[in-house]
Amino acid sequence: MHYVSEVKGECGIVARVVAKSFNPLLNKTITTFELEYPRYVHAEFMTHRQFSRNAASSRAIPVATIICQVWSNLATPVHWGENMPGMQAKTSLKGFKLKLATLAWHGAAKAAAAFAWAMNKVKLHKQVANRVLEPFQMMKTVMTTTEVANFYWL
Repeated sequence: MHYVSEVKGECGIVARVVAKSFNPLLNKTITTFELEYPRYVHAEFMTHRQFSRNAASSRAIPVATIICQVWSNLATPVHWGENMPGMQAKTSLKGFKLKLATLAWHGAAKAAAAFAWAMNKVKLHKQVANRVLEPFQMMKTVMTTTEVANFYWL
């Protein structure tokens, strides 16, 4: 597929412009993006109401497909923040603590994949089995908007 433009960020985050057009009567540009980002970002993205969007559903994708995705393209935190009071970390883990946190995240992803595999083997429906994989999953979303300035800033 030919993209108008593509930006790759940290931790596998990708934004591709797949279509762009300008309406001279309204003096507006409409842009359609294909976005890929960690699933844990999705709730934050959904708070922006100026976008028309459609996202992949973990209820629709086979468990084996999500397991393969987690193994091949694991969603990891962009910032490995050190615990502190409040809702956001200001400092990052370093050295041994960072290594241990990274290993724990990867281990949790492998354990979740193993449990999802077991759930799939006993024929538990994907709408349930895929839920344990969501923290480690990349999300694919198509978004169309005429209001990109704030989106670019974020």
